[in-house]
Order: sequence, then structure tokens, then C-alpha cells
Amino acid sequence: MNLEPFGVGVIGAGEISYTYLYNMTRTFDILNVIGIADMKEDRSLERAQQFGISQMSVEELLSDPRIDIVVNLTYPSSHYDLNKRALEAGKHVYCEKTIADTYEHAKELLELAESSGLYLGATPDTFLGGGWQTCRKLIDDGMIGEPVMVNAHLVRSYQTSGKDPFPRPGGMWVPGSAIPYDMGAYYVHALVNLLGPVKKVSGFSRRYKKYFTHPCNEHYKEEVTVSAPTVLTGTLQFAGGCIGTLCITSEGAITDTAVVIHGTEGSLYCPDPNFFGDEIYLIRKGDTQKYKMPFTHGFVDMDENTPPFTGKREACHNSVRGIGVADMAWAIRNHRKARANGELGVHALEIIEGIDKSCLEGRTIELSSQPEQPKPLPHGYFGEDAESCLDD
Repeated sequence: MNLEPFGVGVIGAGEISYTYLYNMTRTFDILNVIGIADMKEDRSLERAQQFGISQMSVEELLSDPRIDIVVNLTYPSSHYDLNKRALEAGKHVYCEKTIADTYEHAKELLELAESSGLYLGATPDTFLGGGWQTCRKLIDDGMIGEPVMVNAHLVRSYQTSGKDPFPRPGGMWVPGSAIPYDMGAYYVHALVNLLGPVKKVSGFSRRYKKYFTHPCNEHYKEEVTVSAPTVLTGTLQFAGGCIGTLCITSEGAITDTAVVIHGTEGSLYCPDPNFFGDEIYLIRKGDTQKYKMPFTHGFVDMDENTPPFTGKREACHNSVRGIGVADMAWAIRNHRKARANGELGVHALEIIEGIDKSCLEGRTIELSSQPEQPKPLPHGYFGEDAESCLDD
């Protein structure tokens, strides 16, 4: 492609930075990564050397005129402050989940971006992958008729048995970090991509007490701060008429996921929202056979057995995380709305907080945010020229 790329600066050099940097430097030609910053200088230096970019301080990165987009990969407790600083510095911002710790903070950031003529984007961007875009095409093409019901659930096991004082700075069971935020956003983004925005929510939630259980942990036997739900079950009424359930917990003993959409003409078994690919199955009305569906779109997970070039374990090394940043860059160039945008990030937070609020107040919650359903990607783009599907 003959194009002038957008300069990118990354804040946060933790585990997830590998797959972002890999894709932003090798998969998407519209992006030119300039530098990376982290509160731990040894981490940013290592990533800078691995990818041939500059190690920077946060201040240097935010003031560098070559950088158009700041990609925030820090811990959730830092998202609001850093996103605000980047927007105030005149940079477009793309943030790992969630966009802020609360719905009100997220709204404030979106208003700041809009008033400044800047783009604000939010993960997850897995719904832009081949698996979820294939599901979108099947639904849009009427393969299950009118969607009438969706069931989505996630079970994980988040424990306090480690030696580290805290599993994540700011806490693992607080707003912005607890599982409804950490993983719930994947499900919300995927569902809104397929079915449009949610109009009303109701539900139940619980906060289970936790204690540090490892004898070598300096907080051994102390109670952990749990200020966000560890179990959340909600009913969703979509603006388009479909209704559904969203059930999430970190109190399980296993990992179990499912997203199934039932329509008047069939049922669609969707991928795990944590992945860009994964298997898709369709059952048509009057049949009992599950048919495995081929991908109609590119950008799926690479072979997980392909090792990272660093020669060590890297989180999500085989994924296409970063496609949301590329789509944002193409959106800026073409003066259109980005698909993984701030409005969607705000909506995800309002849904999660709304279900919790419904439980605490004993009433149905009508949502204020109503983002546009993301525009689907054109189908049929695979291989080296797949990025051109974003040029729309």
C-alpha cells in the first residue's frame, strides 16, 4: 500500500503489549509505532529493543509531534487518568478494556474527545475478527431469521492463592478490573456487533468475600478488597427486539464459555468472544444437524503452536489484537466512525453497571447510551491484502 501511516505511541509494556506491537509493526501498514513507555523502565526497554522502536517516558510520548494515536495498555486503574492526559495532549486514544473504571468517567472521556475533535477507541476488538464477522454476515443474510433470544455465559476461576501482594495494581475485584469489566466487555462488544445496542437491563449480582491464602504473601489471611461483583447475571433487552441473558462469574472451578443466538429460522453457535476465530456452528429450522461454517472474513487467530519470536511465553501471541487501532486509523483517514469506538466502550460499562444497579435497587434500568451498531467489515478479504477491507 502506498500510504502515509499514523504515528503510534504505546503506554504499557506488560504481557499484552507483545501481540499489539507485533500486529501494529507487521500486520497493519497504516500504523507506524514510534515508541513505548512504561512505569517499569526495564520492561519498556525490552519491548523497544524487540520491535526496533524508541523507549520513552510518558511525558516524552505525549509531547512527541510524530505520535498521532496513543495506545493505552496499562492496568485498568490507570486508564481514566492516562486517557484524559492523552486527549488533553491532542492525541487520539485507543484503550485496552475497560475505557475507564466507571460509566461516568467513561462518559467524561468521550465528551472530552468529541469536543476536541479526537477519536477515542476501546477494546475488545475481537468482534472484528473473522469468526465474529462471519457470524454477523450469517445473521445479516437471514440464516437464522429474526434473532429472538441470546444466551451468553462465562465461568472463570480468579483466585487469591499467589505469592504476589496483589494480582493487579489497584486490585483485581474492583470496578474496571473485576470479571464483569475485564471479560464482560468482550461479550457486550460481540453482542452489540451482532444485534445492535441494548435498551434495558435487569439482573442480580453478588460480591463474595476473599482472603489472601498463600503463607508467603505479605497480606496472608487478610481480607481482599472486593468492591465489584464477582457473580453477575443480567437480562438484556436489545433495541432491535431480541432479548437475552448475560451470566458471568469468577467464582467457578473451570473455564466455560458459550454464546448462542436463536432465531425464527435457526440457531447460531458463536465463537468464544476472547478469540478472533474459533469454530462456528449453524442449525437451520427443521433440521437437527449442526453445520460447521467456514469463515467469510480474514483476521483470525494464528496457529497457537507457532511460537513468539521472543522465544518465551507471550500473552495472546497468536491473536490479531490491534486491528481496532488500525480500523481507527483508517476511520480517521476516511472521516468515518471507528468500529471499536468510545461510544461502544461507554455502552459496555453502562450495561455492566446497570445490571449491578438493578440488583441493588430492585428495578429495571433503562440505558442512556445507544451507540450505532458497528458497520460490518466487507467479506472476502484474506491474506496480505486483507487490510484493504478497512479502507471503507
